[in-house]
Amino acid sequence: MFRIAMNDGWTGVMYSAMDEVYEFGAFFLCLTALFFIFFHSLTNS
Repeated sequence: MFRIAMNDGWTGVMYSAMDEVYEFGAFFLCLTALFFIFFHSLTNS
């Protein structure tokens, strides 16, 4: 998400970790939404 040219190594590592966390968070959110929709349709029928 955030591609910033950093000469400091630690900030580069931190930004890479943040990017990974954001990608995993988006994936987890989509998975939760899909599961919620599936469960909702299962209980309605």
